[in-house]
Amino acid sequence: MILLMAKAMEKGPNGIVWSTVQSGLIFPFLMGIVFFNVAVTEKLVSGFVLIAVSVLLYGLSREKPSEESLQTGEHTVGKKQKKHWYFFALCGMLCCGLNQCSNNIPSYFPECAGITSVYKALFCGLGTLSAWTLTSFWKKEIFHLNIRNRQPLKILFYAISMTAVGVTSTYLFLYRGLDLLAKAGVGSVAYPVAVCSCILGFILYTFIFLKERLSKLQVLGLAAGL
Repeated sequence: MILLMAKAMEKGPNGIVWSTVQSGLIFPFLMGIVFFNVAVTEKLVSGFVLIAVSVLLYGLSREKPSEESLQTGEHTVGKKQKKHWYFFALCGMLCCGLNQCSNNIPSYFPECAGITSVYKALFCGLGTLSAWTLTSFWKKEIFHLNIRNRQPLKILFYAISMTAVGVTSTYLFLYRGLDLLAKAGVGSVAYPVAVCSCILGFILYTFIFLKERLSKLQVLGLAAGL
């Protein structure tokens, strides 16, 4: 998921790519209804339709260049390939949905109650580390870091920061939330609530700090997704 999302962000708008990938939340939503007897209500169906519409609007929209690209003229380069990012974003969305379904499944089974958030966070981290190791060896990029420009220190800082936030949030909130909502019979809304709550923050970040401009369709897609 991360590799596909990064590939999409190379050519497409960061905020919209991220939102499209994270729209994989529709898969655990459907999984709860189809396989775990979560009650189907008008609100649930309406939410699913709106999320699907938001992803469609992201794909149909024409991305607006950032202020920096307008000044340098980079937005005129590679117009014929400008939609390639959407294909990678959709593939990332499928992987995202698979990840979220795998995370959500144990919450539906009482037999998994003994697997606490500590172990879930640990296994999630080990899975990510294993995937990184295999990918790095495959690309022959493992440990190819430029020591002179202090790149390892920068990467280490980002890694520690992301891990600190990620482990804390998953241990204290995410997995506990998945369990509680599943017990309440509404496990299918767990990931939509968790993910949609941070989509707006990331979109605003790309708009304010990365100076990415939003088209009208992208704004409508964001509104529908939220």
